[in-house]
Amino acid sequence: GNKTPFETFALMENPALLSVEFKDLQTGDKRTDKFIKMFPSADVSSASTIDGIKATGSGFVISTDGVIATNAHVIEDADRIEIHLNTEIGTKTYAATILLKDESNDVALLKIDNDEFKGFNSLPYTILQTTEIGEDVFTIGYPLNSLMGDNYKVTNGIISSNSGLKDDVRFIQITTPIQPGNSGGPLFNKDGNIVGLTTSKLNERAVGTSVENVNYAIKATYLINIYNMLPKKEELSSNNSLSDKDLKDQVKILKNYVCLIKI
Repeated sequence: GNKTPFETFALMENPALLSVEFKDLQTGDKRTDKFIKMFPSADVSSASTIDGIKATGSGFVISTDGVIATNAHVIEDADRIEIHLNTEIGTKTYAATILLKDESNDVALLKIDNDEFKGFNSLPYTILQTTEIGEDVFTIGYPLNSLMGDNYKVTNGIISSNSGLKDDVRFIQITTPIQPGNSGGPLFNKDGNIVGLTTSKLNERAVGTSVENVNYAIKATYLINIYNMLPKKEELSSNNSLSDKDLKDQVKILKNYVCLIKI
C-alpha cells in the first residue's frame, strides 16, 4: 500500500495466465495472485497447449463399465486421451480409447482403458429423450481448464427452445452459460437426469450483433442412437434416485460421474 518495493517471483502457468507471489511485510504471510492476459488476448488453443495438452473438454459416464460420452469435436486429432474422474479419495486419471464417433451429430463414445478402473456399482440417472421449453436445466463441466482450474464448475438455466440455429432439430437452446471446455458435458434436468450434451454458444462476431445466454446442447436422442450401435453394451440406467434432492445435493453425487477430458 505504501509502494515499498520488494523482490518476488512470478510464474507463467501458460501463455494466458501469470501467477505472482506476494508477501505481507508485517506478518510474513504469503499469497499468490493470478493475472489473466487481456491484451493482446491469448486464444484458447495457445492457453491450453501446455505439457503436451492440445485441448480439453468435458464428458460423463453412461455405463457402469466405463463408457464415456462427449462431443466428437472434443477428441478431434487426439494422439492420446486422458479421463480425469472425481472419487471419494481424490481425482483418478485413466487412459481412454475411442469406441464410436458421429461427427455429423458431434457425439462420441470413449471407453476407459485401464486395469485399475473397476467400474461403477450403478449410475444415479437415466437418459431422457424428451424436454419441455421452460424447464430448469444445469450442467457440470470443466470450462477453460487452463485458466479456471481443474475443479468442476456448475451453471444452470432453462430450456429456451427445442431446436437450434435455423430450427436445427438436433439441438436444444439453453440459457445455461457454457464456455470452451464445457463441450461434451452433461445437461441435466431438475431431477438430475440427462437430456443432452452441452456443445456450443452463439458467436457474437459471426452473427454481427450482441447476444446473451444463447447456448446449445445436442439432444440425448443422438447419444442413445450411437450407443445402440455398440456391438456389446449393457442396458442404459433407468435410475431416478435424485429427483427428490435439491440442486446442491444432486451436484455432490453427480460430480463423480462427470469427467475432465484432456487431449
